[in-house]
Amino acid sequence: ASAGKSGEGSAKAYDVTGFAPFKVEIAVDGNGKIVSVSVPENNETPGFGADLIADQSIFDALAGQDIATAKIDVKSGVTLTSNAINDALGQAAKEVQ
Repeated sequence: ASAGKSGEGSAKAYDVTGFAPFKVEIAVDGNGKIVSVSVPENNETPGFGADLIADQSIFDALAGQDIATAKIDVKSGVTLTSNAINDALGQAAKEVQ
C-alpha cells in the first residue's frame, strides 16, 4: 500500500533519456498491473519522439498489462524515445518485484 491517493497505487515518476531527458509517470496497482502511463512534459523532437509521446493510444494499450512484462513496440525513427519509455517500464518493474 502506498501513501497518497486512496484506492489503487499512485503514479511514480521515472527519469529516462530519449533524445533528451524526460520523466515517465507510471501507476501500478497492488497486483502489479499497470493503471496508467504518462509523460507530463518532454523535449523530444517534434515529428518524431514528441509525436510518439503525444499518441495516447500507446499508453492506453499498456493499461492492464503486467508491469513485469510490459513494453511498447520500438518504432523506427523514434527508437531513442521508445527505448526510454521501455526503460521506465523496466525501472518500475524492478520496484514492484
